[in-house]
Amino acid sequence: MTPPPPSPTSERTAGVAEFFDQFDIAFGTFDGAEIAKRYAEPYVACRSDGTAATFDTSEETARYFQGLLDEYYAMGVRSCRHRDVDAVQVGENHRLATATWELCDDAENIVTTWRESYVLVGAAAPLHVRSSIDH
Repeated sequence: MTPPPPSPTSERTAGVAEFFDQFDIAFGTFDGAEIAKRYAEPYVACRSDGTAATFDTSEETARYFQGLLDEYYAMGVRSCRHRDVDAVQVGENHRLATATWELCDDAENIVTTWRESYVLVGAAAPLHVRSSIDH
């Protein structure tokens, strides 16, 4: 029996789900340079307080994420996971995606959580983040 064709939702989120799965793994390295590999330059980070920062090089992006990773580690965070991913294809090379993040301690207890939206670029995997906004 032939499986049914993918639904429009699964087609548009297939690459996005893989992106977030790989991000979870990269986060576990606590290496800002490893995280930065998933971002396009320039990268714009919009924070929930309305401030924003632009990073023009992968080195700047890596330093930004290393600072965040160090703060999370000091808070007792040891892993991250995502849930409630949604995505919309925008043209051939862009997707708008949203995910809920849960940063966890050694016992998998949630230390902090938030929702974040992304502009992802790339026609196919690997996708890269052009901008993100915390909310």
